[in-house]
Amino acid sequence: MKKSLALIVSENLAALRTLHEHDTVTLGKRAAVSQKTVWNCLKEETCNPTLRIIETLAKALCVPPYTLLIDGAVTQAGGLPSQQMLDTMQRFSQLDPVGQRQIAEFIALWERSQAGR
Repeated sequence: MKKSLALIVSENLAALRTLHEHDTVTLGKRAAVSQKTVWNCLKEETCNPTLRIIETLAKALCVPPYTLLIDGAVTQAGGLPSQQMLDTMQRFSQLDPVGQRQIAEFIALWERSQAGR
């Protein structure tokens, strides 16, 4: 079953918050957002951050913003993206828009084929 983006963000944020040993108040202060904003982002039901919130939380946690958005970007073992994941993201970000769209379409096709199994 595919995870919602809200669940992915909340799981990644929770893992990074735990890794950095921040409570919601401390993380909120570091990111210059309210404690309630952090708390809402930690729960799938209320997680609906703006891109600005994603960027500021990621900066406060010393990770690129996409780390919060990608399922599996935060590993259970180390809490940080693997070097292979970072390298892949870097290569993807350097593609032109057509190349990025082609990769996205390939992933969508692959996911649909996996769902049919």
